[in-house]
Amino acid sequence: MKEVRPKTDRERQLEQQLSCIPKRLHSRTVQAMEEQKKLEKECHQALEELKYGENQDWTGRQHTEDILHVAQNAKQMLFNLEHQRRKEEALLDEYRTTCERILLGELSTNVFDGRSDKVKLQDTADIEIKTWQEEVQLALGRIQSLQRAQSKWNWLIRSEIPEHEVRMAMERQEKRNEKLKMVDRREDKWDVEKRMSLIRSSGFRADIRRSVSRQDRVHFVLNETKEQIQHAKYLVDLAESALHNEMVLSENREKMHQEDLSRSSERIKKLQQEISQTDKRLRWLDELRSVCDSHSSSHELFKKTLNENNVLRKQLQEVLKKQENFYARLEETHESDKQVRKSLELASESLKSTHDKMTYAWKESQQMEELEIMTGKEAKLQELLQKACERERCFGQDTNRLMSKDEQLRNDLRLLSAQEEVFRTPMAQLKYRESGKCFAKLPYVRFLY
Repeated sequence: MKEVRPKTDRERQLEQQLSCIPKRLHSRTVQAMEEQKKLEKECHQALEELKYGENQDWTGRQHTEDILHVAQNAKQMLFNLEHQRRKEEALLDEYRTTCERILLGELSTNVFDGRSDKVKLQDTADIEIKTWQEEVQLALGRIQSLQRAQSKWNWLIRSEIPEHEVRMAMERQEKRNEKLKMVDRREDKWDVEKRMSLIRSSGFRADIRRSVSRQDRVHFVLNETKEQIQHAKYLVDLAESALHNEMVLSENREKMHQEDLSRSSERIKKLQQEISQTDKRLRWLDELRSVCDSHSSSHELFKKTLNENNVLRKQLQEVLKKQENFYARLEETHESDKQVRKSLELASESLKSTHDKMTYAWKESQQMEELEIMTGKEAKLQELLQKACERERCFGQDTNRLMSKDEQLRNDLRLLSAQEEVFRTPMAQLKYRESGKCFAKLPYVRFLY
């Protein structure tokens, strides 16, 4: 049996000091557990705030996308205004081309030019026909007188037409034929002129319709341009204001997330320190394991402290892992904030450029003024075209009158030819004899009246 030796004062003092170590470790463990709960609570609260913030950020980014879409629409309005300018230029070019073609071409032509000469020819022909009518009447009268004188002396002698009368009739016939040819040639020209007049008149009416249509399009384009300018101004102002506000919000979000990152980093450091302290306590406890055995008075406290530190270390590692994930999510959010801010800055620069271009486009009102003036000129052009249509109508009526006059001349010439029918056979005989085919004298022809 082992002899029990009484403990010395030094041994009792050391034993007392050793028994205090588990108590201090337990006290620090309790403090660490409270700190762990506090950090876990902070992490949980920060995570909830992050979730809420992510929802808010999602809503904010949706709003940002809407704002960027508005900015893009404002930029699109600039393209629309440029398209409107091209439409205005096209209308002005169409009007100038039409004016050049009509005013300097078709309307500048005098369709009655040369007509007075043709009227003089008709008047001359009319006078000549009247002269020939008198000559025919005189010739017929002379022949009748000659035949009465001849029949008075000898009714058995056949009356003959003197050769000089026949030759005069031939001359009149040649002149009539020449006049008929002239009338026929003029008739062809009248037909051509009538067709050309109808074509011109149809063209003028088409130009009137096009002018009215162009005038309506000018009014529409002007109103559309003014509406687009007003809408563009509204969009630009709205986009500028929204971009400014959104950039302020983006900067605030970025600043807030940066602060969250700093706090999260501090919590991670604290958790790492707490884990390090827990590891130290576990090493100390391991060193005290031989001292705090089952026979020791601090054995239960030692065991409890050891278990608590093992559980604490595991909980701290779990909280650390959550916090590191939380930190990673914050970094992603922070990077997203930077990208959003960059997008907003680019949109702001683009919008500023768009605003400058739109300001220039709004000041560039000369073309719109030309279009507004053009609407009044279109009315004058339509008036000129109406007058041109009236001119062509008068021209057609005058052409019909001249054609009727030529038809009357033709009838008069035919009537003269019918009146000189008595000379037809003598003229044929004279022509036949003078052709050299026959040398017989001109036979006598009985003149019946």
